[in-house]
Amino acid sequence: MYELLIGIIKDNASNLPEGYVINPDTKLIEELGYDSVDLMQLIIDIEESFCVDFMNCDILAEKINTPESLMELILSVKEKEDS
Repeated sequence: MYELLIGIIKDNASNLPEGYVINPDTKLIEELGYDSVDLMQLIIDIEESFCVDFMNCDILAEKINTPESLMELILSVKEKEDS
């Protein structure tokens, strides 16, 4: 699951430096150069790939920061949807 997320993050980082290694605490905006378009496409791709819906997520902006925080959000939303 985590490797899929990293792949999606790499695919959506339009300014990703060549050979950059993404860690769980890598900052999407500050380190990877994500802009608003990259972030919107990232959300769409995560929703499609992980079958989650962030529509009712109050803290989405706070969680789109690092791969680790995104994974926590995905797991949290999936848990709520499954119950």
